[in-house]
Amino acid sequence: MKLRAVRLENVRRFAGKTVEISDIGDGITVLSAPNEFGKSTIFDALHAVFFEKFSGKSQSIKDLQPHSGGAPNVRVEIETPKGRFWIEKQWLSRPAARVTDCASGRLIASEDEAEAWIAQIVGADLRGPTGLLWVRQGDVWLDPEGATAREKSEREDRRRVRQNLLNSVVGREIDMMTGGRRMDQVLHRVGEKLDLLATKRGKPKAGGAWAVAVDAAAALEEEATGLRIAVSDLRQSLVDRHLAERRLAELDDPDVIAQQAELLARAEEAHAAAVAHQVRADQARQANQVAELSLRDVQRQLSDFDARTEAAKAAVAAHSDANRELAIAREHMTQHQAAETRATSKRDEADGKAKHLRTALDKARIAATAQAAAERLAALRAQLTSAETARRQLEEAEAALANVRITPESLRAAEQAHADALSARKLAEAQGVRVTLQYEGDARASFEGAEIEPDQPVVLREPSVLKLPGIGKMMLEPPANSDTSIDDAERALRSALQNCAAASIEDARVALQARDDLRARCNRAKDVLANVAPKGIADLQAACAALEADAASAGEPGDIADLTAQLRRADAALAECDGALAAAVSLARQAQADLARAEANVASAENAVAAAVLPDGDRDALARGVDTAEAQVRETREAVDSLKAQAPDVGAAEAALQRARSVQDRTEKERNATVKALAELNGEISARASRGVEEALADVAGRAKAAAARAARFEGEVAALTLLRDTLLAARSTARDAYFEPVRRTLMPLLAMVYDQAELVMDDATLLPSGLRRGGQDERLDILSGGTREQIAILTRLAFAALLNEAGQPVPVILDDALVHSDDDRIAAMFNALHRSASAQQIIVLTCRQRAFRDLGGAEAQVRISDQRDVP
Repeated sequence: MKLRAVRLENVRRFAGKTVEISDIGDGITVLSAPNEFGKSTIFDALHAVFFEKFSGKSQSIKDLQPHSGGAPNVRVEIETPKGRFWIEKQWLSRPAARVTDCASGRLIASEDEAEAWIAQIVGADLRGPTGLLWVRQGDVWLDPEGATAREKSEREDRRRVRQNLLNSVVGREIDMMTGGRRMDQVLHRVGEKLDLLATKRGKPKAGGAWAVAVDAAAALEEEATGLRIAVSDLRQSLVDRHLAERRLAELDDPDVIAQQAELLARAEEAHAAAVAHQVRADQARQANQVAELSLRDVQRQLSDFDARTEAAKAAVAAHSDANRELAIAREHMTQHQAAETRATSKRDEADGKAKHLRTALDKARIAATAQAAAERLAALRAQLTSAETARRQLEEAEAALANVRITPESLRAAEQAHADALSARKLAEAQGVRVTLQYEGDARASFEGAEIEPDQPVVLREPSVLKLPGIGKMMLEPPANSDTSIDDAERALRSALQNCAAASIEDARVALQARDDLRARCNRAKDVLANVAPKGIADLQAACAALEADAASAGEPGDIADLTAQLRRADAALAECDGALAAAVSLARQAQADLARAEANVASAENAVAAAVLPDGDRDALARGVDTAEAQVRETREAVDSLKAQAPDVGAAEAALQRARSVQDRTEKERNATVKALAELNGEISARASRGVEEALADVAGRAKAAAARAARFEGEVAALTLLRDTLLAARSTARDAYFEPVRRTLMPLLAMVYDQAELVMDDATLLPSGLRRGGQDERLDILSGGTREQIAILTRLAFAALLNEAGQPVPVILDDALVHSDDDRIAAMFNALHRSASAQQIIVLTCRQRAFRDLGGAEAQVRISDQRDVP
């Protein structure tokens, strides 16, 4: 099958438009267009025509619909050995599928029949070339992994496509060696049986026959275990009943009962005697305690008598000492108060002197500040006078400059006009009549009313009349001259002098010099103002006003340094007086506190003397009472010791009594428990014997053995199937070189065009390259660069395309924006490999890299885009 033309209507970005692609050749055809032209849209449309049903509504179909809605329509012209046909599909709205003969226009098939016809053309057993020969943009890897169940299923489908293709190409020889398709069928049946019985790890599969047999055997074994426990319990109960009956007979023996009663009576008698002796001993101890209390009371009375006598004596002595300390404290208080008064007076005197000096220093500083302000005011007033004079001069000079019209330019123009006028005059004089008169008498000639000086030449440039007194008139006619340049020069000179506001060129020069002098005066006045009043005259006036108040109080300042030294000495003396006063005050406060404490001690001593009373009574009588009490204590203590020496062991008597009683109690409790246990054992034995647990155990054990045998048979079957599968796979792995020979045969020439002395390492499980071997060293595919992996993926697809061609299922190879990671040398080698494959294979390349793929060559597909209403 080869593609010849494609037409898209209302597909994705081509909403409301028709796209027609033609001139698709047999070998390489390139559709080169910029990004977002719609190449991926064309690719997805081709995929949908061949591999999506016209009635489908999957997401991939919905993605073909433009945002504006409508029904996507795709029409593809293909060429097969039977001729050329149009395949047309429309989805979503009024879905349809049609196959038409291009030559006759006859409808070949429609709807579901058209889908079957397309499946037959592309090869239904190969599940189409998607993922095998058609490379979608951004999806160049051979077998991309996925985590979802659908992606895993699609990856397994692609592996089966490659396996079926290799099996169909390898032929009978490999079929005889490794089973070929028959091996695949056997492996498939083995896999199905294993899948019914076991999991991937060889364990019983839930719901499978093996698992059911294992569960049944386990359930029966569990039931048998329970029955075995019940039989064991029944037998143990019979043994326990026999032991209980024997123990009950031992407990009811009359000799044992009489012996326990006699033991209890003897223990009770011994315990009563011990208790009576303990009562007499307690009474003797109480009498001894009373005698000791009486002795301590008499001793306390004697000690209290002696203590009160000593306290009275001590109180009198303490009162005398307190009065003596009070007198000393009063004397100290008087002395320290006098010292505090003297220190206060001295401190007040030093403070007054320091205040007087501080006031004098402040006045001196104020006077010095006022004097400095006066001096500053005088300087500012001089600056203000200079500034006002400079401002007045500046104003006068600027006013004078405003009336001056002359400029250096106008003066230069006037001087040029004056020079021109002189030149014109000299020229005119050279062309006119020169008359020079010399007189011999008093008579004088005149010209135009003016007397002609002797020996002064007069130039006549036009007819003139000279008056000669006493003689007459002289008519002079110079040569005719029509030159008016002197008149023009004179007019220009007058105009230039008028611009300079001067009567002559000398006046103009004087005026310009005066203008320059005025400008110099302005600049000098500005410099003075900038120097003496940089912030302006108003600022100087404000500064003078601010200083006038301070300068008004100016007087003769004192010696500030001397006053400062005197004040420093006075402050030091004041500080010394403050320290002495603080020490005197502290001593006075301490003396006052000592006085208060002495007064309090005297008061306390007086109270103690008042409270101290000599005791009444006779001390000798108290001493005799102590002797009598001590004799009573000795007597009672001897009685206690005597009873203690004869006392029996009460604890031992109590222990013997408790043991005798516990023997009887335990015997009674054991008898009751034995009677109860015997009754329970009789009930359990009767119940278990009635259920026939021993007969049930024999039946269940037999069924459990049969179930275990059945589970073992299934286990053996799984082991045999697993062994068969592993043996077949090992045989296939052994013959993999011959199995992969078709792929190597078609791939090696292409690989050699790109890589020197390299070969691919094929994977038995995926039937795809897993690495690249160069120089005897294997490199895993996943550690190669992205460009190398992309190139190997495309070369592998070209090899599978050649195998499909050999198998009678030719399918075009379509590459959408591939070879994006290749350098210049590799991409040139890949172009050569594409051309080698294109000699027997149709290859369609969609690319946005127009400049890079210009060197690929091949035919160029023509694309025409028009509005749908423009299409006939």
